[in-house]
Amino acid sequence: VEGVAGATYARLVEDAERIQEAVRAAGAARRSRGEAAPLDPAPGTAPLFLREGARGPRRRVSFDGDAVLLRGARSTWTRTTLAAHVAAHPDLASGDVVGRVFVQGGAFPVTSIVAGATEAAYLAQIAEAHRAVGLAAPTIVVRPSATWVEAKVEETLVAAGTSVGDAAAGRARAPEVAVDEADPLERRALALLDAARALDLEAEAAPGLRGAARAAVQGLEKALRGHRDEREARAGRGRVRFDRALAAVRPLGEPQERVLSPLSIVARHGVEGFRAGLAALGGPGTHCIVRLGGPSTPSPT
Repeated sequence: VEGVAGATYARLVEDAERIQEAVRAAGAARRSRGEAAPLDPAPGTAPLFLREGARGPRRRVSFDGDAVLLRGARSTWTRTTLAAHVAAHPDLASGDVVGRVFVQGGAFPVTSIVAGATEAAYLAQIAEAHRAVGLAAPTIVVRPSATWVEAKVEETLVAAGTSVGDAAAGRARAPEVAVDEADPLERRALALLDAARALDLEAEAAPGLRGAARAAVQGLEKALRGHRDEREARAGRGRVRFDRALAAVRPLGEPQERVLSPLSIVARHGVEGFRAGLAALGGPGTHCIVRLGGPSTPSPT
Protein backbone atom coordinates (compact mmCIF):
# COMPACT_ATOMS: atom_id res chain seq x y z
CA VAL A 1 0.00 0.00 0.00
CA GLU A 2 2.85 2.41 0.82
CA GLY A 3 4.30 2.01 -2.67
CA VAL A 4 0.94 2.78 -4.24
CA ALA A 5 0.42 5.76 -1.93
CA GLY A 6 3.88 7.09 -2.78
CA ALA A 7 3.17 6.90 -6.49
CA THR A 8 -0.14 8.70 -5.96
CA TYR A 9 1.47 11.48 -3.90
CA ALA A 10 4.06 11.93 -6.64
CA ARG A 11 1.25 12.27 -9.15
CA LEU A 12 -0.44 14.88 -6.97
CA VAL A 13 2.79 16.89 -7.17
CA GLU A 14 3.32 16.43 -10.90
CA ASP A 15 -0.31 17.03 -11.94
CA ALA A 16 -1.25 19.52 -9.22
CA GLU A 17 -2.31 22.33 -11.57
CA ARG A 18 -4.40 20.10 -13.83
CA ILE A 19 -6.14 18.52 -10.85
CA GLN A 20 -6.93 21.79 -9.09
CA GLU A 21 -7.97 23.56 -12.31
CA ALA A 22 -10.41 20.73 -13.05
CA VAL A 23 -11.85 21.00 -9.54
CA ARG A 24 -12.32 24.76 -9.95
CA ALA A 25 -13.86 24.40 -13.42
CA ALA A 26 -16.27 21.74 -12.20
CA GLY A 27 -17.22 24.01 -9.31
CA ALA A 28 -17.89 26.93 -11.64
CA ALA A 29 -20.05 24.73 -13.86
CA ARG A 30 -22.04 23.46 -10.89
CA ARG A 31 -22.59 26.97 -9.53
CA SER A 32 -23.82 28.13 -12.94
CA ARG A 33 -26.49 25.41 -12.72
CA GLY A 34 -27.45 26.43 -9.19
CA GLU A 35 -25.80 23.35 -7.68
CA ALA A 36 -23.60 23.17 -4.60
CA ALA A 37 -19.85 23.44 -5.21
CA PRO A 38 -18.00 23.23 -1.87
CA LEU A 39 -14.46 23.14 -3.29
CA ASP A 40 -12.60 26.13 -4.71
CA PRO A 41 -8.84 25.46 -4.35
CA ALA A 42 -6.56 28.46 -4.65
CA PRO A 43 -4.51 28.67 -7.86
CA GLY A 44 -0.98 27.34 -7.48
CA THR A 45 -1.80 25.00 -4.61
CA ALA A 46 -1.31 21.23 -4.66
CA PRO A 47 -3.87 18.86 -3.14
CA LEU A 48 -1.47 17.67 -0.45
CA PHE A 49 0.54 18.59 2.64
CA LEU A 50 4.12 17.75 3.61
CA ARG A 51 5.76 17.06 6.98
CA GLU A 52 9.48 17.45 7.68
CA GLY A 53 9.42 14.44 9.99
CA ALA A 54 7.09 11.93 11.58
CA ARG A 55 4.27 13.69 13.43
CA GLY A 56 5.56 17.08 12.35
CA PRO A 57 3.21 19.91 11.42
CA ARG A 58 1.51 19.61 8.06
CA ARG A 59 2.43 22.35 5.58
CA ARG A 60 0.41 23.06 2.47
CA VAL A 61 2.34 22.52 -0.77
CA SER A 62 2.06 25.15 -3.50
CA PHE A 63 4.15 26.13 -6.51
CA ASP A 64 5.81 29.17 -8.01
CA GLY A 65 6.82 27.79 -11.38
CA ASP A 66 9.05 24.84 -10.56
CA ALA A 67 9.81 26.08 -7.05
CA VAL A 68 7.96 24.51 -4.12
CA LEU A 69 6.41 26.65 -1.41
CA LEU A 70 5.49 25.19 1.97
CA ARG A 71 2.77 27.13 3.76
CA GLY A 72 3.56 30.03 1.43
CA ALA A 73 7.32 30.11 2.14
CA ARG A 74 9.88 29.16 -0.50
CA SER A 75 11.63 25.85 0.22
CA THR A 76 14.69 24.04 -1.16
CA TRP A 77 12.48 21.55 -3.02
CA THR A 78 11.76 21.60 -6.72
CA ARG A 79 8.75 19.89 -8.22
CA THR A 80 10.94 16.99 -9.44
CA THR A 81 12.76 16.44 -6.15
CA LEU A 82 9.55 16.74 -4.14
CA ALA A 83 7.80 14.17 -6.34
CA ALA A 84 10.68 11.73 -5.76
CA HIS A 85 10.67 12.49 -2.02
CA VAL A 86 6.97 11.77 -1.45
CA ALA A 87 7.20 8.67 -3.64
CA ALA A 88 9.95 7.32 -1.37
CA HIS A 89 8.47 8.63 1.89
CA PRO A 90 4.66 8.58 1.60
CA ASP A 91 4.38 8.67 5.39
CA LEU A 92 5.52 12.31 5.28
CA ALA A 93 2.78 13.36 2.85
CA SER A 94 -0.96 13.58 3.29
CA GLY A 95 -3.72 14.56 0.92
CA ASP A 96 -6.26 17.31 1.45
CA VAL A 97 -9.95 16.68 0.71
CA VAL A 98 -9.08 16.25 -2.99
CA GLY A 99 -5.85 14.34 -2.52
CA ARG A 100 -7.34 11.85 -0.06
CA VAL A 101 -9.78 10.59 -2.70
CA PHE A 102 -6.93 10.03 -5.15
CA VAL A 103 -4.88 8.15 -2.52
CA GLN A 104 -7.89 6.05 -1.52
CA GLY A 105 -8.59 5.15 -5.13
CA GLY A 106 -4.94 4.34 -5.78
CA ALA A 107 -4.64 2.03 -2.79
CA PHE A 108 -7.94 0.18 -3.19
CA PRO A 109 -10.14 -0.69 -6.20
CA VAL A 110 -12.92 1.77 -5.29
CA THR A 111 -15.76 1.55 -7.78
CA SER A 112 -18.48 3.42 -5.87
CA ILE A 113 -18.68 5.83 -2.96
CA VAL A 114 -21.85 6.18 -0.90
CA ALA A 115 -22.06 9.77 0.31
CA GLY A 116 -24.36 12.38 1.74
CA ALA A 117 -25.51 15.34 -0.34
CA THR A 118 -22.62 17.63 0.69
CA GLU A 119 -19.97 14.95 0.16
CA ALA A 120 -21.53 14.03 -3.19
CA ALA A 121 -21.18 17.63 -4.34
CA TYR A 122 -17.44 17.81 -3.70
CA LEU A 123 -16.89 14.25 -4.94
CA ALA A 124 -18.49 15.28 -8.25
CA GLN A 125 -15.87 18.04 -8.54
CA ILE A 126 -13.09 15.58 -7.73
CA ALA A 127 -14.45 13.14 -10.33
CA GLU A 128 -13.78 15.76 -13.00
CA ALA A 129 -10.21 16.04 -11.71
CA HIS A 130 -9.79 12.27 -12.13
CA ARG A 131 -10.90 12.50 -15.72
CA ALA A 132 -8.59 15.46 -16.35
CA VAL A 133 -5.55 13.27 -15.60
CA GLY A 134 -6.84 10.16 -17.35
CA LEU A 135 -8.10 8.23 -14.32
CA ALA A 136 -11.44 6.52 -13.86
CA ALA A 137 -13.59 8.19 -11.21
CA PRO A 138 -15.67 6.13 -8.78
CA THR A 139 -19.44 6.26 -9.15
CA ILE A 140 -21.10 8.49 -6.57
CA VAL A 141 -24.22 7.12 -4.88
CA VAL A 142 -26.10 9.72 -2.85
CA ARG A 143 -27.54 7.99 0.19
CA PRO A 144 -31.04 8.78 1.40
CA SER A 145 -31.41 11.18 4.31
CA ALA A 146 -34.15 12.40 6.63
CA THR A 147 -35.26 15.31 8.77
CA TRP A 148 -37.46 14.64 11.79
CA VAL A 149 -39.98 17.39 12.51
CA GLU A 150 -42.76 17.93 15.04
CA ALA A 151 -46.13 19.41 14.08
CA LYS A 152 -45.65 22.61 16.09
CA VAL A 153 -42.29 23.25 14.39
CA GLU A 154 -43.83 22.87 10.95
CA GLU A 155 -46.73 25.14 11.91
CA THR A 156 -44.30 27.88 12.94
CA LEU A 157 -42.35 27.61 9.68
CA VAL A 158 -45.50 27.65 7.56
CA ALA A 159 -46.81 30.68 9.48
CA ALA A 160 -43.54 32.44 8.64
CA GLY A 161 -44.08 31.78 4.94
CA THR A 162 -41.63 28.92 4.45
CA SER A 163 -41.64 25.11 4.53
CA VAL A 164 -39.83 22.30 6.31
CA GLY A 165 -38.21 21.34 3.00
CA ASP A 166 -36.79 24.84 2.50
CA ALA A 167 -35.65 24.96 6.13
CA ALA A 168 -33.95 21.55 5.86
CA ALA A 169 -32.19 22.65 2.66
CA GLY A 170 -30.93 25.87 4.26
CA ARG A 171 -33.13 28.10 2.10
CA ALA A 172 -35.44 29.43 4.84
CA ARG A 173 -35.02 33.02 5.96
CA ALA A 174 -36.66 34.91 8.80
CA PRO A 175 -39.69 36.78 7.44
CA GLU A 176 -39.53 40.52 7.05
CA VAL A 177 -41.94 42.18 9.43
CA ALA A 178 -44.24 44.52 7.54
CA VAL A 179 -45.28 48.00 8.65
CA ASP A 180 -48.59 48.02 10.47
CA GLU A 181 -50.42 50.98 8.96
CA ALA A 182 -53.17 50.61 11.56
CA ASP A 183 -50.73 51.17 14.43
CA PRO A 184 -50.68 54.94 15.20
CA LEU A 185 -47.54 54.65 17.34
CA GLU A 186 -45.66 52.94 14.53
CA ARG A 187 -46.78 55.60 12.04
CA ARG A 188 -45.51 58.38 14.34
CA ALA A 189 -42.24 56.55 14.95
CA LEU A 190 -41.74 56.19 11.19
CA ALA A 191 -42.42 59.90 10.69
CA LEU A 192 -39.81 60.72 13.34
CA LEU A 193 -37.38 58.33 11.70
CA ASP A 194 -37.84 60.00 8.32
CA ALA A 195 -37.26 63.41 9.92
CA ALA A 196 -34.11 62.21 11.71
CA ARG A 197 -32.72 60.75 8.47
CA ALA A 198 -33.43 64.01 6.64
CA LEU A 199 -31.69 66.00 9.38
CA ASP A 200 -28.68 63.68 9.19
CA LEU A 201 -28.36 64.43 5.47
CA GLU A 202 -28.88 68.18 5.80
CA ALA A 203 -26.81 68.97 8.91
CA GLU A 204 -23.35 68.40 7.42
CA ALA A 205 -22.18 71.80 8.66
CA ALA A 206 -23.59 71.25 12.16
CA PRO A 207 -21.74 68.27 13.71
CA GLY A 208 -23.74 68.45 16.93
CA LEU A 209 -27.08 68.25 15.15
CA ARG A 210 -25.81 65.58 12.78
CA GLY A 211 -24.58 63.44 15.67
CA ALA A 212 -27.90 63.77 17.46
CA ALA A 213 -29.75 62.89 14.25
CA ARG A 214 -27.69 59.75 13.73
CA ALA A 215 -28.21 58.68 17.32
CA ALA A 216 -31.94 59.25 16.88
CA VAL A 217 -31.97 57.17 13.67
CA GLN A 218 -30.19 54.26 15.36
CA GLY A 219 -32.40 54.44 18.45
CA LEU A 220 -35.64 54.62 16.47
CA GLU A 221 -34.62 51.77 14.15
CA LYS A 222 -33.80 49.56 17.13
CA ALA A 223 -37.02 50.52 18.94
CA LEU A 224 -39.12 49.83 15.83
CA ARG A 225 -37.54 46.39 15.42
CA GLY A 226 -38.31 45.59 19.05
CA HIS A 227 -41.87 46.92 18.70
CA ARG A 228 -42.51 44.79 15.61
CA ASP A 229 -40.91 41.69 17.12
CA GLU A 230 -43.14 42.07 20.16
CA ARG A 231 -46.21 42.45 17.95
CA GLU A 232 -45.26 39.36 15.93
CA ALA A 233 -44.62 37.38 19.11
CA ARG A 234 -48.11 38.21 20.41
CA ALA A 235 -49.51 36.98 17.08
CA GLY A 236 -47.55 33.71 17.31
CA ARG A 237 -45.18 34.64 14.50
CA GLY A 238 -42.25 35.94 16.52
CA ARG A 239 -38.63 35.85 15.37
CA VAL A 240 -37.60 33.92 18.50
CA ARG A 241 -40.19 31.26 17.75
CA PHE A 242 -39.07 31.09 14.12
CA ASP A 243 -35.41 30.75 15.14
CA ARG A 244 -36.26 27.90 17.50
CA ALA A 245 -38.21 26.09 14.79
CA LEU A 246 -35.38 26.56 12.32
CA ALA A 247 -32.85 25.25 14.87
CA ALA A 248 -34.99 22.14 15.41
CA VAL A 249 -34.92 21.38 11.68
CA ARG A 250 -31.36 22.55 11.03
CA PRO A 251 -29.39 22.60 14.32
CA LEU A 252 -26.32 24.86 14.31
CA GLY A 253 -27.19 25.72 10.71
CA GLU A 254 -26.42 22.16 9.54
CA PRO A 255 -28.56 19.17 8.46
CA GLN A 256 -29.71 17.13 11.44
CA GLU A 257 -27.57 14.16 10.41
CA ARG A 258 -24.39 16.24 10.67
CA VAL A 259 -25.12 17.41 14.23
CA LEU A 260 -27.46 14.94 15.93
CA SER A 261 -26.66 11.32 16.68
CA PRO A 262 -29.37 8.64 16.32
CA LEU A 263 -29.57 8.65 20.13
CA SER A 264 -30.58 12.32 20.00
CA ILE A 265 -33.45 11.49 17.64
CA VAL A 266 -34.55 8.60 19.87
CA ALA A 267 -34.34 10.75 23.02
CA ARG A 268 -36.55 13.45 21.50
CA HIS A 269 -38.93 11.44 19.35
CA GLY A 270 -38.83 7.95 20.84
CA VAL A 271 -37.82 4.62 19.36
CA GLU A 272 -41.00 4.36 17.31
CA GLY A 273 -40.51 7.82 15.86
CA PHE A 274 -36.97 6.88 14.86
CA ARG A 275 -38.15 3.61 13.31
CA ALA A 276 -40.88 5.45 11.41
CA GLY A 277 -38.25 7.70 9.88
CA LEU A 278 -36.03 4.79 8.84
CA ALA A 279 -39.02 2.98 7.33
CA ALA A 280 -39.94 6.08 5.31
CA LEU A 281 -36.50 6.48 3.72
CA GLY A 282 -36.64 6.42 -0.05
CA GLY A 283 -34.09 5.39 -2.62
CA PRO A 284 -30.66 6.91 -3.31
CA GLY A 285 -30.66 10.69 -3.51
CA THR A 286 -33.96 11.22 -1.69
CA HIS A 287 -34.59 13.29 1.42
CA CYS A 288 -37.50 12.35 3.65
CA ILE A 289 -39.39 14.77 5.89
CA VAL A 290 -40.42 12.58 8.82
CA ARG A 291 -43.51 14.13 10.39
CA LEU A 292 -44.08 12.74 13.86
CA GLY A 293 -47.68 11.55 13.93
CA GLY A 294 -48.25 12.57 10.30
CA PRO A 295 -47.37 11.57 6.74
CA SER A 296 -43.70 11.41 5.77
CA THR A 297 -42.74 12.69 2.33
CA PRO A 298 -39.61 11.55 0.45
CA SER A 299 -38.37 13.97 -2.19
CA PRO A 300 -35.19 14.30 -4.29
CA THR A 301 -32.27 16.04 -2.55
